[in-house]
Amino acid sequence: MDTFQSTLMGKRLRQFLLGVALFILAVIFNAASGTQAALAEEAADAAAAGVIKVPTLNIPIMKKMAVRGQMTVDLVLDMRDPELAQAIVALMPRLQADYTSRLSRWSAIYQDVRAPANVIGIKRQLQDVTNTLLDSSDAEVLLQGVMLQRRG
Repeated sequence: MDTFQSTLMGKRLRQFLLGVALFILAVIFNAASGTQAALAEEAADAAAAGVIKVPTLNIPIMKKMAVRGQMTVDLVLDMRDPELAQAIVALMPRLQADYTSRLSRWSAIYQDVRAPANVIGIKRQLQDVTNTLLDSSDAEVLLQGVMLQRRG
């Protein structure tokens, strides 16, 4: 293998490792963004209102083993069953991690940072994760905002 090929492979490996590191950081920061005490207090308020605010999700958009941009998603969960609020609060860290994981995989394939955000596709992915994790369709995902930021 000549030096050009080894340099190219090294560059791709660095880009891939950087992307993986950014994904892991996004999952960690999303999971650590809300404290349990604040979430428990919010659950009591949400049970009365029927709406739970999910902390903002920051999703890296990967293309060709490099980070091409970032997607920021704000959403709330509208509950048809008010007793579901406690279960959602207990599962919030897992919900955030699953949302981040699913949207990272989805955006790498279907979302271009130069195009408008595909809010229909994003909502479908988030609703599917919610229904799977809660084992019911009693909580509806309501998107409040989606922002795409392109890098370089």
